[in-house]
Amino acid sequence: LLNSEATLSNIRSAMQNIASKAKHDDTVFIYFTVHGGNKGNTTNPNCFLLPFDFNASVDNLLYEQELSNLLSTINSDRLLTVIDACHSGGAARFKSSAINYSGIAEESLERLSKGKGRVLFASSRDSEVSWAFGNDQNSVFTKHLILALKGCANSSDDLIRVFDIFDYLEKNVSKDAESNGKVQHPIFKANLENNFPVALKLGGVKGVRISSNLDNNTITPDRDKKLEDILAILYPEGP
Repeated sequence: LLNSEATLSNIRSAMQNIASKAKHDDTVFIYFTVHGGNKGNTTNPNCFLLPFDFNASVDNLLYEQELSNLLSTINSDRLLTVIDACHSGGAARFKSSAINYSGIAEESLERLSKGKGRVLFASSRDSEVSWAFGNDQNSVFTKHLILALKGCANSSDDLIRVFDIFDYLEKNVSKDAESNGKVQHPIFKANLENNFPVALKLGGVKGVRISSNLDNNTITPDRDKKLEDILAILYPEGP
C-alpha cells in the first residue's frame, strides 16, 4: 500500500487478507514505513502508527492494541514485522496539534512481538529519531535493510536469516547515523525458537560451472540447481 493507498481501512483489509491466507508453516513479512509516536507516557504508553488519511477530529490512528490484535490473527510460525517509523524515536508533531509526541515505547514493541515465531525490528529506540539523509533514496534503516536482504548480511549458508539481518542492521545503521553526526540504534524483539530464513543469498559467485541435464537435454548452472532445491523446500506448494 503506497502513499494514498495506505489508509487505515486499507491497512486493516490487507492485514485481514493475509490472516485469511497464511498457514502455520508460511513465512509472513510485514513492513511499515510511516510516522509513529506515543500519546501516553513511558509508564502507560499509548503508541500508534499514522495512516495516510489521518484526521485528528475522528482520531483514526492505527493504535498498537489494534495492530497487535491484527498480528495475532495471522496463523504463522514465522512472522517478521518491521516498523521504520519516521519519528519512532523522535517527536511526532501534526499540523492539527501543538503536542509533541514521544517515540514508540519499547513496551509496545514487546507486546507487538508476542506469540510463537514472532520477530519485530524497529528502526530506532524510543528516545531517538529514525533518520533519513538527503543523499539517500530511503531512510538509513530501510537502506541497510535492503542491503542486508540483497546479501550483505553474513550467513553460514545460502539463506539469509532473521538474526543475520539484525546483526547487519545493528552494526551499520548506528555507524551510518554516527558518520552523519546523529545517533540511532535499531531494536530487536522476538519470541523465537527457530532462526528462520527470510531471503535467498545472492551474488559473489565466480566461474559458475555448467552441468548437463540429460532428462530434458538442457544445461543448468550448478548454483541455479541448488537454488531450485532450496526453493522446493521453502515453498513445497509452488509460488
